Amino acid sequence: YTIEELEGKNLAKFTIPEQYAKFQQQTILRKKGKRSDYETILVHKDGSQREVIVSASPLTEADGTFKGSMGVFTDITDRKRASRELEHKNKELDIALIKAEAATRAKSEFLANMSHEIRTPMNAVIGMSGLLLDTELTSEQMEYAETIRSGGDSLLGVINDILDFSKIESGKIDLEYIAFDLRDCIEDCLDLQATKAMQKGLDLAYYLDANTPNSILGDVTRVRQIITNLLENAVKFTEKGEVVVLVTSKKIKGKQYEIQFAVKDTGIGIPKDRLNRLFKSFSQVDSSTTRKYGGTGLGLIISKKLSEMMGGKMWVKSEVGKGTTFHFTIKAEAKQVKPKVYLKGSVPKLSGKRLLIVDDNETNRRILTLQTKSWGMIVQSTESPLQALEWVKENTQFDVAILDMQMPEMDGLTLAQEIRKFDSYKQLPIIMLTSLGKKNDIAKIEGFNFSSYMTKPIKQSQLYNIFSEIFFGVSIKKVRKKDKLILDENMAKQHPLRILLAEDNLVNQKVAIRILSKLGYRADVASNGLEAVQAIARQEYDVVLMDVMMPEMDGLEASREINKKWHDIRPRIIAMTAGAMKGDRERCLEAGMDDYVTKPINLVQLTEALKKSSSLRSQREQLIDQKKLDSSEIVKNKENEKSTIDETVIETLKSMDDDNGFLNEMITIYLKETPPIIENIKKGLETKDQELFTRSAHTLKSSSANLGAMNLSEMGKELEMSGNNGNMKEALEKVKKVEKEYERVKEALEKYLE
Repeated sequence: YTIEELEGKNLAKFTIPEQYAKFQQQTILRKKGKRSDYETILVHKDGSQREVIVSASPLTEADGTFKGSMGVFTDITDRKRASRELEHKNKELDIALIKAEAATRAKSEFLANMSHEIRTPMNAVIGMSGLLLDTELTSEQMEYAETIRSGGDSLLGVINDILDFSKIESGKIDLEYIAFDLRDCIEDCLDLQATKAMQKGLDLAYYLDANTPNSILGDVTRVRQIITNLLENAVKFTEKGEVVVLVTSKKIKGKQYEIQFAVKDTGIGIPKDRLNRLFKSFSQVDSSTTRKYGGTGLGLIISKKLSEMMGGKMWVKSEVGKGTTFHFTIKAEAKQVKPKVYLKGSVPKLSGKRLLIVDDNETNRRILTLQTKSWGMIVQSTESPLQALEWVKENTQFDVAILDMQMPEMDGLTLAQEIRKFDSYKQLPIIMLTSLGKKNDIAKIEGFNFSSYMTKPIKQSQLYNIFSEIFFGVSIKKVRKKDKLILDENMAKQHPLRILLAEDNLVNQKVAIRILSKLGYRADVASNGLEAVQAIARQEYDVVLMDVMMPEMDGLEASREINKKWHDIRPRIIAMTAGAMKGDRERCLEAGMDDYVTKPINLVQLTEALKKSSSLRSQREQLIDQKKLDSSEIVKNKENEKSTIDETVIETLKSMDDDNGFLNEMITIYLKETPPIIENIKKGLETKDQELFTRSAHTLKSSSANLGAMNLSEMGKELEMSGNNGNMKEALEKVKKVEKEYERVKEALEKYLE
C-alpha cells in the first residue's frame, strides 16, 4: 500500500474479520490514554497475510482529547512460522519418543515372556536328563545324557541373558544397597573361574589398591555379575598368560568414592574397527557364521547398563594379539567396619622377616611383593629359579620362601629340593604356590616336607594364615581339616539327594551350583517360585534350595503353595536369603520352610542342612509309598462296592470279644456320634469356623478308620488338610460326598448288628 492508500483509513480494514474485536478493544484502551501492545494479522494488498506485533500509543490534543494513535509495526511472520515448525517437529519427536518407548516396552515384554516360555520346557529337559544321569546307564547312554544336560545348561544361560536384558530395558531391575566386603566379592568371582582358568593353564590374580575402602554400600549381586561376566569373557578369549582384576578408587567427597575396576587379559585382543560393536545389543565382534566363540552378545551391554545404573560407566582398551582391558566404575559410599587382621598394615611379628619369592608370572610377584611389604616384610623376588639358587649359594639369608610350582626353567618342587641341599636352608619354611584343583601338584607337595601351599588366585587371608602358622605358632590345620570335610566330593554318595535350586539371579545360581558340585551334587535350576512349583509337579525332589526374593512368585509364596499342594510328601525346603534381620528366619518358617541358610552361602550351614535333609529322605519316601498305597486302595474301593468296610479291621474287633459285644458297642457308638460330627463339618463350612471344621474332619478321619471305613477316613483326611491350608471354599463338594459315603458305611455296618 502507498501512503495515500493508507491515509485516513481505519486499521481494522487491513486485517481479517477474526481480528476486528481485538482492534476495537485496543482502540478503546488508547482512547483511555493507555498504551497497547498486541499481535495481529495484516492483509497485504496482494492478499497475503503477515503476522505483526503492534506497539501503539495514544495521541491527544492539548486539552487531552483523543486525537489518534501512533504505532510501530514489527513483522514477525517468519519468526512465527519457524516457531510453529519447531513446535510441530517437537510434537512429532514426542510422538516418536512415545512410540519408541512403547516399542521398547513391547520388545522387552516379548523377550521376557518368550524367555519364560522357553525356560519352562528347558527346565524339564535339564531336570529329566539329570534324573536320567542318576540311573544305571551304559557308557554310551551316559555320554548322550551328559550331552543333553550340557546343551540344556548352555541354552538356559542364553535365555537368562535375554531375560536379564529385557528386565533392564523395561526398567524392572531395582538396585539394593547393603554393606559388603569388596575383597570377598572379587575373590568369589575369581573362584568361579578358577577351574576353567586352571584347565587352560592361565594365572588368575587380583590387586586391591590400599586407598580403596574395604567395605562399601552397594548392590553386591550386580557388582559380582559385572565382574563375573568380564572374567568369563577374559578366560574364554585367552589361551595363555593371565587374567587380572585391578581395583582402584578416587574420593569424591565425604564418604563417597568412585571405585574403578579393570579386568585385564593377555588374550586375542579386539581390532579397533570392531570395538564399536561391543556395547550394542545382540552384536558381537565376530559375527561370522564360522566364529570360534559363542554367546548372545548381551553380556557386555547388560554389564555396561548395570554400571551406569550404579553411577558409573564402562569402556575398553585393546590391542590385537596382546590382550584386552575392560574398565568400569561405580559410585559408592565407604562403610566403616573393623579391618581384618591381615589388612591393618604393618604386622609387628612379620616386620623385618625376609621373604624369597620365585614366580615366572610378573603379576603374581608384584601382588605378593606389595602385600607382604605392607606387613613390613623385606622382599626379594625373581622370575628365575636359577637366580634364586645363585642367591642361596651366596648365603643370602631368608626366613621364608614362596615358590611357584609351574615354571619354565625349573619347577617349584625341583627348586625346593635344590635349596634344601644347602645346610643353612634345610629348615627354611617353603610355601608352594599351585593352581586350584591340580591334585597331582598337591599330592607331590604333600609328599615333600613343605610348610604349606597356596592355591591361585592368591588370597591375603590365606597367605596371612600360613605366615601365622609358621611364625606365630598358630596352627591352621584344624581349619583345613574342617574345609576338607565341608568340600568332600563324596558327600553326595553318602547323602544322596535330588536338589532343585530356586534362584533368579544368574551369578547366585552359579555360586550355588559350584558349591553343590564340589559336594558331588547335580542340581536343577528354577528362576522363580512359579517355576519351582511347576518343577516339583513334574518330578520328585528331596530338597529345594529356595531364594526368598524372586519375581513372579517369591520364595515365601512358593513355599506356601508347595505345602498346600503336597503337604506331608513334599520336598524339604531350605530358605536361602541375604536377609539376616530379626524376624527373617521366623517369616520363612511360618511360610512352611524347614531350614534357613544365609547368603553369602555359609558352607557349614548348607552342609548341615543337606545332611539333615538326607536323614529325613527315607521317612519322606515311606510317606510317598504309603500315599501311593492309600491312593491305590481308594481306587480299589471305588471299583468294589463291597470294600466300603475293611474286613480285616472288623475281624480284629471281633477277636477282642467272643460274643461280638465289643464290636456291637463300637458300631453303635460310631453310628450315633458320626452324624453330629458331619453336621459340625457343615456348620464350620457355613460359618467359616476353620477350627470347628478342621477338628471335626480330624475326628471323622480317626473314628472311621477304627471301624474300617477307609474311604470315609480318607475323605476326612482330605477335609482336614483343606482346613489346615485354609481352602474351605473347595470343600463343599467333598462334604456332599462324605454324606453319601456315610450312608453306605452305615448300611454296611448295620449288617454286622443283625
